[in-house]
Order: sequence, then structure tokens, then C-alpha cells
Amino acid sequence: YIDPNIETILPKYLQKYGYTTAMVGKWHLFAHGDEFGLKANDNYLDEEVDKKLKQRQKHLEDRIKACGFDYVASAIEGNNDYNIVEALQYHNLDWTAKGAIDFLEKRDRKRPFFMIMNTTGHHGPCME
Repeated sequence: YIDPNIETILPKYLQKYGYTTAMVGKWHLFAHGDEFGLKANDNYLDEEVDKKLKQRQKHLEDRIKACGFDYVASAIEGNNDYNIVEALQYHNLDWTAKGAIDFLEKRDRKRPFFMIMNTTGHHGPCME
């Protein structure tokens, strides 16, 4: 797994040369864990669970930004089975595409950009 305090990866180099950098979708470069107390059978519609999910999402996005990305959207830690809440273990290609489209529409068109977009679409259902 990557440690942005030790390793310099492509987006940090590109930022030095004036690029706006973006990462959308699957980021398979961090250790997985749950420091937010989520459980497999949690109801994501519950207000407290939703709050934890949003905190977890922001934490993931901040960690990815530390690797040199100016913009992070629709980030997930890995394939669908990495989502702790089982009800959320599905392909959400619309959400991923929206993250990429939002970046393309809002970016500074005077600057070059680099965007990486990773989907889970090429993975089938989780199997043991």
C-alpha cells in the first residue's frame, strides 16, 4: 500500500507542472479498515449510519488528496466487497461517472489536467 509521506506518485509530479489532478472511483492503494464503527448489517438510511458513512468517505477522500490529487470524487477503497455495509456492496457506475463529469465541467479550462477514473464494472459479483 502507498504512503504519501514517503512515496511521490504521478499526480504530485504533475501538480508541479501546473496540472489539475483528479481521482474518481476505486482507489486500491490503502489498507482497509473501519475506524468508524460500521457493521455489515447497518441500515445506510439510518441517520447515525449515514453520518458515519459520510465521515468515512471524507476520511478516504482526504487520504487520497494527500497523494497529490486536487479533486477526489466517488471514491471507494476497492472492489464492492470492501464496503463494510453489505447493502452498499454493488456497482454504482452512475455515481462514479457523475464524479468524473462534475470534475470535467468544473475544472479550470486554462490548465492542463490529469484524471484517473477507476470503476468496479469489470468485476463480477463478490464470490468466495
